[in-house]
Amino acid sequence: MTIDSIHQLIAWEPPFLGNPFISDGILLPETRMIIFGEAGSWKSNLALYTMFCLSQGQPWFGYRTRKVTVLKVQAELPKYIDRERAIIYAMATRARPDNIFFKTVGDTIGGDERVKLDTGWGVQAVTKYLEEAKSRSPGTPLVLLLDPLKDLMAGKITDEYEVRKFQDNLNTLMRKYNFATVIFHHSRKHQFAGGEAVDMGGEEGLGSIHWKNWCDTMLRAVITNPYSGSDTIEYRWEKHRNARKYLKSFRARWSRGTLLPTKLEEEVVLPDSISLRGLEE
Repeated sequence: MTIDSIHQLIAWEPPFLGNPFISDGILLPETRMIIFGEAGSWKSNLALYTMFCLSQGQPWFGYRTRKVTVLKVQAELPKYIDRERAIIYAMATRARPDNIFFKTVGDTIGGDERVKLDTGWGVQAVTKYLEEAKSRSPGTPLVLLLDPLKDLMAGKITDEYEVRKFQDNLNTLMRKYNFATVIFHHSRKHQFAGGEAVDMGGEEGLGSIHWKNWCDTMLRAVITNPYSGSDTIEYRWEKHRNARKYLKSFRARWSRGTLLPTKLEEEVVLPDSISLRGLEE
């Protein structure tokens, strides 16, 4: 039989995938998370922070994590800058995990090949990176970080057909290699109506609405002090499909010396103000 009755569905035992990579339904095995924000909102440093937290099973902005192997494919920074930041972070945390791996691609200095995940040759390249990461850190789950989305596509980020090629290719890789994905992404240009900026929430991400529809979790980074350092970021949960409770927005201040964040206050939520925003069936 190829279809299930309600009794068969209830009796079916799914394969055990392990505990969440980030608690509260934020990042589960084989799910997709998008983190987006405007230029200067510390997204690349957030990628480093995420790598080190997940690789050691340390809290991520206060949320519990599970120890995993992390592979970061980045196409924006020259390799020497990515290296400098990794050294600063490693010295500040006194940690050099053996289960984190870096790959610089594209036209940046040190990027030895261009990778576009909406193409067959791009998929082949990432497949090679995934297999190497799994072979060098065997026996542990894997999380793939992609930074930034716009530089890992050959087609238009606003075109539904091109977007779906990227998503279908990544979905296929996730099923084959059993990993979760965190994608770092840019905001679109501000839209105005009547002279005032219009905030579209999760739709402020650059490109097609299909990015929000496709991902399981979406986190938005908003600079709160652009005229006095741009080091304090508000993080807003624009989508949390697998969460079982309301996720509060929070703020973090980033250190330019250590590149480490310090979590600040969370939003105050009144019981009658909680809505279903961000939760989907």
